[in-house]
Amino acid sequence: MDRFESQLKQAQLDYEKARTATVGRLQFLQRQQASEGWAVLLQSHDLNQFLDRQYQLKRVYAADRQVLQDIKVKAEAIQTQKAVVENQKNQVALLRQQLLSQKQQYQAEAGEERQLINRLQQQRSALEAAEAQL
Repeated sequence: MDRFESQLKQAQLDYEKARTATVGRLQFLQRQQASEGWAVLLQSHDLNQFLDRQYQLKRVYAADRQVLQDIKVKAEAIQTQKAVVENQKNQVALLRQQLLSQKQQYQAEAGEERQLINRLQQQRSALEAAEAQL
């Protein structure tokens, strides 16, 4: 159980690091002028440089989309792990409750058996006393 909780905590830490880095990157990009991508392309000296810069920008945008997708997948995995851990906690609590119930039942049965043994001993003593009188 502790292993699952520690794995969940580690996954949450990893997720938070990735989310923080991505949010920072997106905030940086948001502060930049929207036309900066075009400015980089328009500053190209020839068609090859233009195409190369266009390709590089597409790679950057694709990487950003992939990072966002990875974060989404991590968030979903964390939710799944949380559900698994919660389910296991519930199962442990149910088993603990069942064991406590069985323990109480066994203790009650043991008490009844002790009372029965005491009665039998008293009856035996009474029978021995009656036998001695006879």
